[in-house]
Amino acid sequence: MHVLEQAGYEVYIVGGAVRDFLCERTIHDYDLTTNASPAEMQELFRDYQTNTQGLKHGTLGVILQGRKTEITTYRQDNSYTDHRHPGNVIFTRSVQEDCARRDFTINAMVYHPDTGIQDFFGGIQDLDNQIIRTVGDPAQRFEEDALRIMRAIRFSAELGFTIEPATDTAIFQKKEDLRYIAVERLQEELIRILGAQHGTEVISRYLPVLQVFLPEIAAVPEQIRTLPAVPEMRMAALLSAVPEASVHGILTRMKFSREFCAHTEEMIQSLAMPLKNRTDLKYMLNRMRTPFGDLLTFKSAFDHSIQKSRMMALYGDIQNMGDCYRLKDLKINGEDMIRIGFRNQEIGKALQVILEQVIEGKLLNEKTSLTAYAEDLFHSGYTDKL
Repeated sequence: MHVLEQAGYEVYIVGGAVRDFLCERTIHDYDLTTNASPAEMQELFRDYQTNTQGLKHGTLGVILQGRKTEITTYRQDNSYTDHRHPGNVIFTRSVQEDCARRDFTINAMVYHPDTGIQDFFGGIQDLDNQIIRTVGDPAQRFEEDALRIMRAIRFSAELGFTIEPATDTAIFQKKEDLRYIAVERLQEELIRILGAQHGTEVISRYLPVLQVFLPEIAAVPEQIRTLPAVPEMRMAALLSAVPEASVHGILTRMKFSREFCAHTEEMIQSLAMPLKNRTDLKYMLNRMRTPFGDLLTFKSAFDHSIQKSRMMALYGDIQNMGDCYRLKDLKINGEDMIRIGFRNQEIGKALQVILEQVIEGKLLNEKTSLTAYAEDLFHSGYTDKL
């Protein structure tokens, strides 16, 4: 801001930082808006590390102490051609005109340390009344950029605000335009909704909107209300009634990370697994990589017969006693099996049989016992059945 002002330009903090400051929420990044043109900004910050990826839309990223601040020239967006991006951008010298192009009133305020907050569209009043409202006609704003639909829902989930009636009506009227939005952007917003404090109430209210890109979810299960704000857990709850064979395809279609997919799928799979005793617990630990505390929280939301405190105590005892429940913990390995006479795929399958015997308490995890059992298995003709 100092660099721009020293050169005679206006500059303000704009958007989310102003909103979060007024809401007394943590501010994660700052966006600036200025009457300096993109070329003028480039010249002013020529000696700084910059990111010019958004320059054609008037945005220059300036990196200071490893932190990027985006500075955007005051602009008006012309006609939108793809329900997401303006066909062309018209730069302006008016900060009010720049604010008029923004999505919601609570995001259309600017701040300067010397002059305070400028609020052209009633953003402060809407914050006070806990309302999400578009700047201008909501149907037009969603027609311009359909991602604003998901942003409105996300702000409602994060802030606990109500979406005002006209904006709410337009969300349902324009929801089909979400088909024009890149799946990556939908996924980013969805994860934030799933992880938001008021996410479950908002998901229930706006399920018909989410069904535009998640048609497989027929209803919101009641159990989701008892789950913590963990996106994987809530996503697993939403998909819990979907045929398990379809779950992976849905998650990959939405381009969730590999880790997100794995945890979500394992939580759903856990619903079909018994969890009554130590043996059940060890089988679950053998098959799952998701932290057991998360699995237990999720599973117990759907099965009230599970005694959470007892299961956590059992889990702690299994860890403290060093119970064997994975192949790597067995006191016998592939080299031992080869010496006995097992070959190729026989090795892994025989080790799995041995591990199950150990998990069920029928064999001690002790090398002599395991070797003797493996030799008996080999000589019993087990390999002929593979």
